[in-house]
Amino acid sequence: MSSVQHQTVLLTDGIELAAWRAGDPDAEPLLLIAGGSSDGSSWSFLVPEVARVPALRGSGGSLADHFLVAGYDQRSTGRSGGATPPPSSALAADDALAVADALGFDRFHVVGMSLGGMAAQRLALAAPERVATLALVATSAGGPGCTPPERAFLENVTARDADPTIWVRENVALGLSRGLPTARPELFDALAARAIATPSPPEAWVAQAMTFATHDTTAELSSLSMPTLVVCGDEDRVMPPPNSEYLAARIPDCRLRVYRGVGHAVDVEASGRLIEDLAQHGLFPALGSAGR
Repeated sequence: MSSVQHQTVLLTDGIELAAWRAGDPDAEPLLLIAGGSSDGSSWSFLVPEVARVPALRGSGGSLADHFLVAGYDQRSTGRSGGATPPPSSALAADDALAVADALGFDRFHVVGMSLGGMAAQRLALAAPERVATLALVATSAGGPGCTPPERAFLENVTARDADPTIWVRENVALGLSRGLPTARPELFDALAARAIATPSPPEAWVAQAMTFATHDTTAELSSLSMPTLVVCGDEDRVMPPPNSEYLAARIPDCRLRVYRGVGHAVDVEASGRLIEDLAQHGLFPALGSAGR
C-alpha cells in the first residue's frame, strides 16, 4: 500500500486546505473532488490509504495502484479552514484547481463525485487544457436537465428538527441502495457512525443547497472535448439516473456506465468496479488511442 503525503494549500482568500497524495510520483496524476461537505478521507473505498476508520477501508484495490492520486478536505471539513463548503460549483472548481497547482499537477485526470462532479464540470470548462480525462460520478448538469432527488431525500434533508441520530441514519440510508442497510449492517452502522461523529452544521447544508440550485452547465456541455466517463447507480435517490443519462447524451466524447443495484454512494457499494473503470478510462489516452 502506498504511503500518503500531506500538504497544506493556501487559497487566494487566505483559507488553507488540507490536501494529500498517494501513489507512484511518476504515474499520471489524478485529482479527486469530493461531494458536498465531505473531507478527503471520504475516498477511502477507492484509496484505502486515506482511511481513518478500518471498517471504512475499501478492499477492491486502490486508485493509487494506477495513478498519482490526490484529494483534499473541502472548506470547513476535516483539517481545512473556512466557515462553510463552497456555495457554488464555480468556487469549488477554483479550489480544486488551486490544489492541483499546489501539487504541481500540470495536466491531470479529474474525478468528481455528486456535488464534486458539478465542480469537475466547471473545472473542465474553465481549464480544458489542464484536464486529460474527466469522470463524473453520480452527478448532474443542473438547470433544465436536472432530475431532482426523490421526495424521501428532500423530506429528510429538511427535517432538521428530528432526532439527530435517527435523522443521520435515515440520510445515510437514502444515499445507499435500498437493500444495503439490512444486507450489510456492519458497513451501514460504520457509515452512520462516521456521519454522526462529523455532523454538518445548518450553514453547510445551505451552502450545498446553493451549489445544487445554481449549478447549470447545460449550454456548455457540448464544448467539452476531453474523454469523459459518466457513472451512476440505478438506485440513486439523490442524483437519479436520468441526470447521468442527460450528461452522457450531451458530452461529445462520453461513455455511460450504470451500475445495477447501486445507490448514490457508488464508491462505497461498487468500489472495485469503479476503480477498474476509472483506471481503464484514465489510462486509455496514455495508450495512444484517439477514439473511444
